[in-house]
Amino acid sequence: MAEGGRKERASARGAILDATEGLMVQEGYAAVSTRRVAKIVGVTPALVHYHFATTDDLLLALFRRLSERFKQELAARLTTPDPLQALWKLNSDPDGSAIILEFMALSNHRKAIRQEIAEFIEQLRVIQAAAIAKGGCGPDGSLSPIGLSVLAAGMARSIVMEQSLGVSLGHAEALAMVDALMRYVTANGEKGREA
Repeated sequence: MAEGGRKERASARGAILDATEGLMVQEGYAAVSTRRVAKIVGVTPALVHYHFATTDDLLLALFRRLSERFKQELAARLTTPDPLQALWKLNSDPDGSAIILEFMALSNHRKAIRQEIAEFIEQLRVIQAAAIAKGGCGPDGSLSPIGLSVLAAGMARSIVMEQSLGVSLGHAEALAMVDALMRYVTANGEKGREA
């Protein structure tokens, strides 16, 4: 009986987080309230508060779940021979970028979430830079792995965000530059490994 109760609670918690994620993607963080989430899940607001005392607790739990999912995806992709390209593709995903942007906007109003996001970004940068460094960073090592990490993630998200607004001016040129830089880094990384 106790085992069944734990599974039920875990299932309810997962459904609450799923509904919160759906709301954030479809309508933005401002649409998230415990009443709204409870209605979507088909439970009482009291049950939402049983699992998450405050809306901030709910949003932090969602961010942590998404962060863990992203870290697992990142780890799988960075094992490829071209980690910089893998990083670019991961950060170019419109669905993933949409929810990241919602959390970034939310962080302007919620200090606890801002701190959590900042810590997560720094953890990712260290992981990404280590993977990129293994692939090589220019003929003389002059390109910073952490700098390349920032460029790949930032440029990819910026393009995704602008495309969602209908902006495309300069994207083809920027993408051509990114492609050229990635080919340069990859080619010179291969030369370094051969030497």
